[in-house]
Amino acid sequence: MKNTAVICIFLTISHGYLSAGYNSSIEQKNGMYTVCSGFSVEASSETVWEVLTDYENIDRFVRAIKQSRIEEDREGHILLRQKGEYRVLGIFPVKIELLLETSEESFRKISFRDIFGGDFKYYAGSWLMSEENGQVSVIYSLEAAPKFIDIGFYTKKVFGDMSDMMMDDIVSEIKKRKSSGIE
Repeated sequence: MKNTAVICIFLTISHGYLSAGYNSSIEQKNGMYTVCSGFSVEASSETVWEVLTDYENIDRFVRAIKQSRIEEDREGHILLRQKGEYRVLGIFPVKIELLLETSEESFRKISFRDIFGGDFKYYAGSWLMSEENGQVSVIYSLEAAPKFIDIGFYTKKVFGDMSDMMMDDIVSEIKKRKSSGIE
């Protein structure tokens, strides 16, 4: 996983994702998908962190997450159950359930991995955050090996669409909280 985070940092910076808004890079090899994405936003690190760690309410602002509940919270180590849904071709629902073991390094990093194993053989990733000159940069990385039918190019597109949609939803929530003075 550490190598994935380093690769994602390189890809997001070298492809200009942070300065251009966000864009996802998805690589696929032997059924394992590596997703890298990121964004940069003018907001306080506190506001960005509050949005990224608003686990109990993330289903209110990230469209693909239908339910998100903390099952256990032990000083920076959280057990988080999430249920999500993506519509294939906008019609057919694909539902997923994750039980994420999550650890936090305040205002710096969130690491997660699925320990449920229901829909994925492997699912782990991180959110890395840094602040410079009033801009907060966030890099998202994920490695996932789905158990569901893998249709190669289409599964790759689904991971890309989901990542872009999630980035859009999170950036929108950060801007909403910033403009409403919740910051």
